[in-house]
Amino acid sequence: MAINYTTKYSPLVADRFKQQSFTEKYAGGRFEFDGAQSVVVYTIDKVTLTDYNRAAATGRFGQIGELGDTKQTLTMTQDKAFTFSIDAGNSSDQLNVKHCNEQLKSNWDEVCTPEIDKYRFDKWCNGAGLSKTGAALTKENVVEEILSASAQMSNELVPRSGRAIFIAESVYILTKLASEIVGIDSLGKEAVANGVVGRLDGMEIVAVPDVYLPEGVAFLIKHKDATADPMKLKTMRVQKNPVGIDGDVGECRFYHDAFVLNSRANGLFVYCAE
Repeated sequence: MAINYTTKYSPLVADRFKQQSFTEKYAGGRFEFDGAQSVVVYTIDKVTLTDYNRAAATGRFGQIGELGDTKQTLTMTQDKAFTFSIDAGNSSDQLNVKHCNEQLKSNWDEVCTPEIDKYRFDKWCNGAGLSKTGAALTKENVVEEILSASAQMSNELVPRSGRAIFIAESVYILTKLASEIVGIDSLGKEAVANGVVGRLDGMEIVAVPDVYLPEGVAFLIKHKDATADPMKLKTMRVQKNPVGIDGDVGECRFYHDAFVLNSRANGLFVYCAE
């Protein structure tokens, strides 16, 4: 006699793992792009020092010249979107496991957030004013290389306040094994939730999945104000029973970009392993 077993579908959905943004806290937001696709950023030239001439009849301060400037045009290019439908008939035949609002949020976390982070890291690393290509890092030299990179930024007058280290997970293992690293648990649960895993030389350490960084990049030190990283639009909405579809349609659009400011490129240091 045959025995027919029952198959049961669970109303619970097994969501994939996801991470919060690694870059949002450290993105530059000083420049407003509201009402424009492009923003022109001016940098004023530095003056040249001279000796004050007490004996001169005129121009004791030196020869007068018009104060010059340079400009950089930042033009946004990243206008991204996605959409999907959840048919009412399909939904009713699948225990109503798909909810439009939930899936909009889930896809933002799983698809859009990693896309934004990877794009920013690519722009930041490739636009860095300071860099070093050296031997693969080890637990013996990783802390020294980070401190040397930080010192090089300081020698370029980059403020210490506002810096953060983005370090590949595979390299972060080495920092944990290095005897110099301390205070991994000192920042508390809130800091850990934001991706911060410790401090070194006054900088927050943010461990980042290796695949988020450009190939070969071991770590990146960034000053927050070295970049402009606008998020001009972020739209997520549910269209209830739009024309031609019996069900819900989810729509998402985000308009963003990332720019390294020419005058502040030394606020970025990238270390690449040979």
